[in-house]
Amino acid sequence: MESDILECLEFAMGGPTIDTFLWRLTEAGQEDGKLRACYVNSIQHWGAQLEFLASYLAELSLVDYGCVQFLPSVIAASAVFVARFTLNPKSHPWNRKLERCTEYKASDLKDCVRAIHDLQSQRRAASLVAVSEKYKQNKVTTLAFPQ
Repeated sequence: MESDILECLEFAMGGPTIDTFLWRLTEAGQEDGKLRACYVNSIQHWGAQLEFLASYLAELSLVDYGCVQFLPSVIAASAVFVARFTLNPKSHPWNRKLERCTEYKASDLKDCVRAIHDLQSQRRAASLVAVSEKYKQNKVTTLAFPQ
């Protein structure tokens, strides 16, 4: 009986992870598929840039003990917040669509955003070499490591 239930669920059991939320939030954070003038290694779509950078930031948080205190949904939301700010610093990184989707206000994410921003700016990422190296090998290197 248990194997029938597992097969029906396609073995998808367990609590939601950061990736569960990140996928949905990057969709919501793409500003209706808005194209940007920034071209990074032939990727012209802003949504792909957002997804890559948010994934990188979320993965940095997974190996930092200081981020254990945050819920996966808060980490995903904060990663999208920081990614949107990094890609477009002239506009507010949190919009109504993201707020509606997450039920978080920007002020609710403050502590986690700070932690992720510190990781991104290498203040706390000295020991996180493996994640940095993984993303340096990807085609969109300049997103994770802006000049």
